[in-house]
Amino acid sequence: MVQPPDGLTFECCEVEPVFWKSTNPIRQILKDRSERANLPYYHPHSFRHAAIVLSLRRCRNAEEIKAVSQNFGHENIGTTLLTYGKLDNYRVNEIIDKVDFSAIGGMNDREKVKDFLRELERLIDNP
Repeated sequence: MVQPPDGLTFECCEVEPVFWKSTNPIRQILKDRSERANLPYYHPHSFRHAAIVLSLRRCRNAEEIKAVSQNFGHENIGTTLLTYGKLDNYRVNEIIDKVDFSAIGGMNDREKVKDFLRELERLIDNP
């Protein structure tokens, strides 16, 4: 990639528009560019992974998640969610902290919370 004099875009250079039989050529190009820029090397799929994860974080509903999934070429939304939708514990806690449980009604009362959990357990044990 080179930056033209206007400095607002990048242009492709040194990469021939040919079909590659393997990922080795692009891996080598990324390794060379990373080395020349004194940056760590990241394998090509890491960029795809980052793009999908960032896209999923911006989704507000299931329809948007499905659109992201299809846009990245996944036939099954499960592929997207199971591979890229994993959340670390910190993020799970952040999300749960923002969920409005007020519709359950009176969940700030310990006894009601205990009743709710018992009912949940019963439903899980006897579907």
